[in-house]
Amino acid sequence: MRNKISTLEAQLAECEHKVEKYERDSKKVGQDVNIKDVRLNRVIEELEKYKLKLKETQDSEAGKTQEMRTELDKVLEDNRKLERQRNELLQVF
Repeated sequence: MRNKISTLEAQLAECEHKVEKYERDSKKVGQDVNIKDVRLNRVIEELEKYKLKLKETQDSEAGKTQEMRTELDKVLEDNRKLERQRNELLQVF
């Protein structure tokens, strides 16, 4: 009977030791997951920041392109006017 009790106590101690180990492992895994979540959130925030910068840059470039096109149209129109005036002057003389 004592032998059986000793065996059962040994098994109980072993089971308690395994439970403690599993609890430590579970806690460590939880901490690792939290650390990775924090890193992931930081990367996502940085990605959003860069996406916003890219959109702003693209919008700015599109605005500049439109400004340049408008300026080019104006210069071409001025050039046409000057050509007409030059031709008129050449015809007079």
